[in-house]
Amino acid sequence: MIKTLVATYVDLSSSRAIRFACRLGSLIDIEIQPVYVKESLSLEPATGSGWARHTWEREILHQGEQEMAELMSSEEGFCPMVRPPEVLLGDREAELLRVMDETPYDLFIEGVDFTWNASSLHKKLQSRLYQRLRCPVILARGVSEIRKVLILCHDSASIDVLAACFQRLWADCATPLHLAIPVTDQDSDGFEKVAVQDLERAGNLLTESRCDVTIVEIPEENSDMRERFLGEFDLVAAAVPKHLGKAGRLSLPASLDVSLLIVMY
Repeated sequence: MIKTLVATYVDLSSSRAIRFACRLGSLIDIEIQPVYVKESLSLEPATGSGWARHTWEREILHQGEQEMAELMSSEEGFCPMVRPPEVLLGDREAELLRVMDETPYDLFIEGVDFTWNASSLHKKLQSRLYQRLRCPVILARGVSEIRKVLILCHDSASIDVLAACFQRLWADCATPLHLAIPVTDQDSDGFEKVAVQDLERAGNLLTESRCDVTIVEIPEENSDMRERFLGEFDLVAAAVPKHLGKAGRLSLPASLDVSLLIVMY
């Protein structure tokens, strides 16, 4: 069972995240827990403590529960396996981290807007929340059926991290995984040869976990073949160092209009 926390607001992106989690639940055995942190610091009473504060907190939490009830009512027919949402009050990042410290989760899912680029994705991954997460993250951008997964392997370290991740998440799953090296002009021949060897080793490990694995080549940039190839995938995975200095590694995943699975290491 993959324990999955879906961090929600009460908006379209949260609906997308819940629905994506349920799509994933049709492929692998997961438990989906929505969590909504109600942030209303601007409404905090001047008294700051005592009966007035407790009354204010109860009212804000009740408001959050009503908002989540409305959101979840629209998802009941689509996502019958979702657990009742947990509604909290406070700083969103701090509360989500506290929840995940108290209950170890295997996966974190959050809905995101469609407009982003490598720089904005890099900034998001540098946030306190993402830097402290101990599990893979899925940034949900759509709710389509997950038919093919592309795993981008930049170097030996990322290959090892991604192989371990999918051994845990994807064991016995029939949805095919495609391993690829996003080679650029800056990559040396020596890098390619070493990475390909590691790629084959990762493929063997995943095959032992009863995954359907294929090693593929990404077509050259600025070609119609590349666009058609990348358009076949419904989920793209990448491993990103926590202290990634530049956003260049994120250029390819950020350019794709699909959900992303990110493993921070």
